[in-house]
Amino acid sequence: MPCHNNSAWFLIFCAFGVFCSYSLYAILQETITKAKYGPNNESFNFILSTLFIQCLVNAIIAKIALQVKPEPEVTKIATKDYALCALSYIGAMFSSNTSLHYVDYPTQVVGKSIKPIPVMLLSIIWARKRYPLRRYLFVGMITAGVILFMYKGNHSKSGASVDLGWGHILLLISLTLDGFTGGMQEDFRSRTHIGPYSLMMRLNLWSLLYLWLAVIAKNELFAFLLFVKTYPFVLVYILLFGIVSAVGQMFIYTTIINFGSLMCSIVTTTRKFFTVLASIALFGHAISTQQVLGAALVFSGLLADQIMGKDRHKTHKEVEHSRKVVGLSEDARLKKECLWAIGENDYDEACRCQIVLTGYPLYFIFSQEENWLLPVVIAVVVDLRKFAHRLDVTSGIRVAEGDDTSYSSYLERVAQSIMRLFQTCAADGRTRIEDSKKCGMMGLANQLFKIYFHINKLNLCKPIIRAIENMNIDNYFTLAQRVTYNYYVGRKAMFDGDLKLANKCLTYTFERCLASNRANKRLALIYLIPVRMLLGIIPKGSLLHKYDLMEFEGIAIAVKNGNLQKLHDELEKNEAFFISCGIYLILEKLKMITYRNLFKRIAQILNTHLLPIGAFMKALKTMGVEDIDEDETECILANLIYEGKIKGYLAHQQQKLVVSKLQAFPPL
Repeated sequence: MPCHNNSAWFLIFCAFGVFCSYSLYAILQETITKAKYGPNNESFNFILSTLFIQCLVNAIIAKIALQVKPEPEVTKIATKDYALCALSYIGAMFSSNTSLHYVDYPTQVVGKSIKPIPVMLLSIIWARKRYPLRRYLFVGMITAGVILFMYKGNHSKSGASVDLGWGHILLLISLTLDGFTGGMQEDFRSRTHIGPYSLMMRLNLWSLLYLWLAVIAKNELFAFLLFVKTYPFVLVYILLFGIVSAVGQMFIYTTIINFGSLMCSIVTTTRKFFTVLASIALFGHAISTQQVLGAALVFSGLLADQIMGKDRHKTHKEVEHSRKVVGLSEDARLKKECLWAIGENDYDEACRCQIVLTGYPLYFIFSQEENWLLPVVIAVVVDLRKFAHRLDVTSGIRVAEGDDTSYSSYLERVAQSIMRLFQTCAADGRTRIEDSKKCGMMGLANQLFKIYFHINKLNLCKPIIRAIENMNIDNYFTLAQRVTYNYYVGRKAMFDGDLKLANKCLTYTFERCLASNRANKRLALIYLIPVRMLLGIIPKGSLLHKYDLMEFEGIAIAVKNGNLQKLHDELEKNEAFFISCGIYLILEKLKMITYRNLFKRIAQILNTHLLPIGAFMKALKTMGVEDIDEDETECILANLIYEGKIKGYLAHQQQKLVVSKLQAFPPL
C-alpha cells in the first residue's frame, strides 16, 4: 500500500480494505467465541490469549512489511508515548467488551458510533489539531446518521436496567480512551513522518506486553493451552483471525498516516452502516423511515466535505495558480523574514519561517504528475539545508540550552521535511522511470546524508541506502549525484568496518570526480587512504604530494617498515587533523598491520620457520613499546594468526612461532 497519498480514490481503497477485513474479522471472532466445543458443549473463554496471538501476528506481519518496504527510523517519539498509546488502545477495547455484560449489543453499537467526536476533541487537546467549523458539522451529521440508522429501540436484556449506569460508564471510558488513542496517533503523525507499518509494529509490541501481563495475572495460559490441545482446530481459526486482523490494521494505520485519526474513526464508525446498507440493497430487506433519515445524514456528511473542499479549491483557484508561478519568490521572502528574525534574536519567528519554508518543496512535488520539477525541488532542498546549518551556527547556544526536546537542531527539522520528500519519490508507482519521481531519490538522499553526518546520526542512513539499492536505477541518476552518494556510503562503510565496500565506493568517488575539482578528490582521499592501508595498499608519495596530504606520508612509511615508534609519533603529531576528519580511531587500527610488517622483517632476518617469541619481544622493545613481556607478545601473535595475517601456530611450551614454509605472511 503506498504511503503519503491523500487522494480520494486512495481513501476509498483504504476504507474498502477496512470494511472487508473487519467484516471477516467479525465472522471469525463469532465463530471462535460463540461455537460449542466437544460433546460437553464447552465454551471458548480465552479472550486475552486470543488477543495476545492477534497482536503477535500483527507485529510479525508489520515487521515483514518493513523488510519488504523499509521505512525511515523515527527517533522523535519517546518510548513512553508508544507505551501510553498502546495502553489506551487496550483499555478502550477492554472497556468496550466488558460493557456488554451490562448493556445490550445495540446500545454498545450506538454508543461507539459517537467515536469520531472524542477523537476530534482529544486531537484538539493533545495534538493541538485545528479543524474548520464545517468539519465539526459534517462529523456531527455522520455520527447522528449512524446512530439513527443503527438504533432499533430499547431491547435490553432482562435485568439490564440494574447495571445500566455502570455499562454506560464503561462505554464512556472506552470512548475517552479511543479519543486519547486517536489524539496521540494524530500527534505522532503531525510531529514526525512515521510510516504506518512502523507505528503498527511498535504499538502491537507494547500491546503484547500488556496482554502477556494480563494473561499471567488471570492465570489463563495453561487453561488456554489445554483447550487448544483438546481442540487443535481452534488454533487455525485463531491464526486466521490474527492474519485478518493484521491486514485490517495495515489499512487502519495507512489511513491514519495519510488522512489522520479523525478520518480513520469515521471509516470504522461507518463500517457497520455500510454493511447493513449493502445487505438491504442486495437482499431487499425492509428499511424504516428512521433508517432512511440516518442514511441521508451519513451520505450528506460524507459528500458535503468533498463538495466544500472542491468549492474551496475553486474559490482560491487564482491563489493556487499564483503559488505555482511565484513559489520561488515566496521562498526568497521567507528567507529574508527568517534572516531578519535572527538579526532581531527572535528565534521563535525564525523557526516558524523555517518550518513554513520546508513546506514549499512538498507543494512542488505533490502538485505535479510528472517529475520535471525535481531539479527545482532539489535546489530548494539544498538551500534549506545550508540555511538550517547557518541557523544552527547562529543560534547554537540557544539550541543547546533551550527547552526544545522535540528537535535538537534546525537541521533535524529540515531533515524531517526532506525525508517526507524522499518517501514521496520512493512511493511513485509509475513504470517509466524517466517520468517517475524516483529519479530524485539520490539527490535528496545526499542532502540527508550531509545532515546525518553533521549531527552524527549515521544509523539513520541505513534505510535510505537500502531503499536506493533496492530500486536498482543508478543509470537514471546524474554522475554528480552518484559520486556524492558513493562518497557518503563509502564513509559509512568505513565506520561500519566493511572495508571492501568502503574501498569500492570511495574509489568510485575519487576516479569519477572531475580532475579540475581537486578539493573534492582530496576529500575522498582522506578516507580512501586509511581504508586502502588497512587492506595493505600503501599510498605513493607522489599522490600525497599532489593532493597536499603529507600528514599520511610518515604514517605510510611507518606502516610499510613496521616502525611502531614512528607510527605513534606521526599519529600524535597530526592528531588534531585526524580527529577533525573523524579517522583517528581508524588509523589506530594500522598498528596490527605494522606489527605484521615488523614481524615479517624479523622472520626474514632469522630465515627459519621456527621463530622464537623472545625475538619478537625484543623487536617490540626496540620500537619503544614499554612493559612488554612474552605473554603479551604471544597474544599479539595469536591475534595476527586469527586475522589471517600470519600463517602458522604458537608452540606455547617451546615459546616458538611455527610459520608456514611456503607463505608465512600472506598478502593483505
